[in-house]
Amino acid sequence: TNVTIEGQNGAISVTLDWLGDAPGAGDGVVFVHVYDRIDQPPVAPIEGSPEGVARPMSGVLPPGNWLPGLIADDVYTVTLPDDLPPGTYRVAIGLFDSRTGQRYPVTSLTPDMAVDADRLFVATIEKTPGGEIVITE
Repeated sequence: TNVTIEGQNGAISVTLDWLGDAPGAGDGVVFVHVYDRIDQPPVAPIEGSPEGVARPMSGVLPPGNWLPGLIADDVYTVTLPDDLPPGTYRVAIGLFDSRTGQRYPVTSLTPDMAVDADRLFVATIEKTPGGEIVITE
């Protein structure tokens, strides 16, 4: 998966370029979380879902049905709460099984993406005192 992150208007847009195939991924569900501290619950999840998660490709094609060679873009938006103080935050992504809640293992193909607790940290963002979102790494 390739990841692109952009920040604007108090939100981040996370584009995931899925690369098939995903054997055994079944009905995987995506999470994109923003953390103040990685040992605490996220301060902001994906928009549009009470659980803060989403099905890849808008639920049209579950990961278990991806064919080898498939390349598909998915865009997820995470709006930071208005009362979130200025500071540095980490962005993590991952997949989990919708039936069991168990997260799928993740690995990083590049040294700039850290793996922790079955989630892949893909960026560090800065919320400025003016509310601007800056991608710092």
